[in-house]
Amino acid sequence: MLLPAITALAGGELKIVYNVGVAPLKFEDTASRAVGLFPDLWQLWAQKSGKQIKFVRTASFKESLQLLKDGRIVGAVVSFMDITERRQMERELLQAKEKAEALKLESEAMAPLCDKLVQLAEDFDFDSIQKIVGDLADIS
Repeated sequence: MLLPAITALAGGELKIVYNVGVAPLKFEDTASRAVGLFPDLWQLWAQKSGKQIKFVRTASFKESLQLLKDGRIVGAVVSFMDITERRQMERELLQAKEKAEALKLESEAMAPLCDKLVQLAEDFDFDSIQKIVGDLADIS
């Protein structure tokens, strides 16, 4: 979320109050300057409008709101991102993971039974069965 809060134009300069967020939206470079998509948009706006801007960092969203409540800033711009699709994919991924874990448990439970069936098949005397079937065929 972004909360640059706009202070009153003082001496022709518009102050943009921000708190550091997550790259690439908003963060600081190694010189502690505001960078990212949102600061870039404000810089572009300043270029197009001919207004001077200055970024003022706050420690938190809460501090930016307090500046607004105290009347030290006159407005705020907040942006939100629709994460409906992302949440749906997270739910589907979780369901797939749960299903995979259940299948793994089932396969682990079935492994000894499969081993036993293989052992029985290996121990089974097919030659004797074929002889008995052949003998039965001769009788009829």
